[in-house]
Amino acid sequence: MIIDANGKPISPETEPTQLPPMISITRSFSMKVNLGNYESADFFASQRAECPADMAAETSRDLDQFCMDEVAESIRAFRERRRRKEAEREQGRKA
Repeated sequence: MIIDANGKPISPETEPTQLPPMISITRSFSMKVNLGNYESADFFASQRAECPADMAAETSRDLDQFCMDEVAESIRAFRERRRRKEAEREQGRKA
């Protein structure tokens, strides 16, 4: 039974619908890339979401995939910047 602000019981017909319990899920993913010459670069992504308990498994998979995709994109962009810098350095040597 639910009581309104005036202390009167609310009838079952007017009771608000029961919301499913919500949970918080946090997933993260990291990867270390060997750059050679005893150097490495670390990449990390983390994401958090609130969802109904019955959606936890699907939400967890989605967050996991999101984090892996973010890390993969960061690595791709990092390697591209590194290639450009090396190409510019090589062009400077030839000039």
